Amino acid sequence: MAKVIAVSIQKGGDGKTTFACNLAMAAVKAGYRTALIDLDSQGNAGVTLSGNGGMHRIKEGGAQQIYEEDVPKFTETESGVFILHGHSWLEEIDYRENVDVETLALREKVRTLPFDYVIIDTPPSSGPRQMAALLWSDLVIVPVKAQKFSMIGLSKVLEQIKLAKRRNHGLAYRVVINQFVTSSSEQNQISEELREQLPGVVMKVFKSRVPVSDMLARGLPVWEYKKDKALAQEWYGFCTEVLHLI
Repeated sequence: MAKVIAVSIQKGGDGKTTFACNLAMAAVKAGYRTALIDLDSQGNAGVTLSGNGGMHRIKEGGAQQIYEEDVPKFTETESGVFILHGHSWLEEIDYRENVDVETLALREKVRTLPFDYVIIDTPPSSGPRQMAALLWSDLVIVPVKAQKFSMIGLSKVLEQIKLAKRRNHGLAYRVVINQFVTSSSEQNQISEELREQLPGVVMKVFKSRVPVSDMLARGLPVWEYKKDKALAQEWYGFCTEVLHLI
């Protein structure tokens, strides 16, 4: 039975794909057979892991297979992660007849895929594909910036998680404050308020660091950054901790 982790936030730019890709690559590094399903029509996770800048413009081999194929054909990447990539045609799923019923029926299919871990990157807005990831998963990681507009996205995804738990009773979630700027009084205040409002849920605070995005652009995990061993250990340690939560 695969362990399924979704990465979700209803706002772009808060690090959703960064965490999804690093979690998947950490699972591979730890020796687990790992897949990533990219349900985001922008397809950034698939582009990152495949190294193919045009992957998001290809429908064949994409994440729609979860809905359309009895045995989805995953693409193996150089990172060792098997992917069903994202692309713009995924938006057609949102308009399928009885998509909510179909999504629930697919939960067992996703959880019995031949992998130890399945990581799901989600769209940055509410809809059937985001809810699908929440219904299929054991755990949701919610990356969020300590900023006003990100708090709106956080509140929306927490509402979606609450709805999903009506059907997926064991669903757990953790919040990660990302790209934190220590010199910002606003971000310090918001971070403190989050910890008070969500005791035991805020798992980690990651400071804003350029190497994180630079490594992702190269399709590499943060721990491959050799110039800062502390940063590398921080990210790999976090990803390992997440994997062991389920």
